[in-house]
Amino acid sequence: MVYRTVGMMDVHWVRWTNLARMPCRRCARQLRSTAVECSIIKVWGSEMIDYVVDETVQIYGGYGFVEEYPAERAYRDARINRIFEGTNEINRLIITGFLLSGRCRDSCR
Repeated sequence: MVYRTVGMMDVHWVRWTNLARMPCRRCARQLRSTAVECSIIKVWGSEMIDYVVDETVQIYGGYGFVEEYPAERAYRDARINRIFEGTNEINRLIITGFLLSGRCRDSCR
């Protein structure tokens, strides 16, 4: 799914190369068309890294919380990934709003 989404973003990126000549409304429409894909990738990526870091701390055991080990920093940083660039809860609302709207039928084919 990520590979397909990145491919779709590449197609849109080619369209964005002429942004200087596009009117602002067309530019905004292009950006909105990839908002859902970006939300999906952001939620999936941050949840996956949270899972991986949690397993890393599990492997390190008690040392996973000691500052000298890399698992501690990864564990600390993984939490912030679910917050910045839009919280996962907000991104989930964007995704479900898109799926429930009629636009999904047109672009999901």
